[in-house]
Amino acid sequence: MPQLPSGRHVSISPDRVYAMADQFRADLAIALAGVEKEPNGVLHFLNVVYYQPADESPTSDRPNLGNPFVSDLMASHIATDECDWSEADKKFFMEWINSDRTQQFLRSVRAEIQERFKNAEVPESLRGIMDGD
Repeated sequence: MPQLPSGRHVSISPDRVYAMADQFRADLAIALAGVEKEPNGVLHFLNVVYYQPADESPTSDRPNLGNPFVSDLMASHIATDECDWSEADKKFFMEWINSDRTQQFLRSVRAEIQERFKNAEVPESLRGIMDGD
């Protein structure tokens, strides 16, 4: 989890895409097949996770303080105008994405999605969409 120059702590979460893969979403399979060749193509499916400041205690009107929360912002949007972060934060995040450790994580996410698709109930007409069959 990187800490951006602004002080914000963020990460990326594959939970949503894993849940979709478990249910075999044909639209997801087709979309993933389309971005599989892009090194960071899986970023289109990973939500950005924000971490509330841990130095504040939860209150009744802000019960999630100190806890992570999954945003609607996709990791692929960080380097675009869809993200309202500062340029320094965007640059730092993309450097983190391109680091060896994060790239290994992204490879493991792709492999996990493919594995989940293999174990999911797949309509006969779509078999092999993710494995080149």
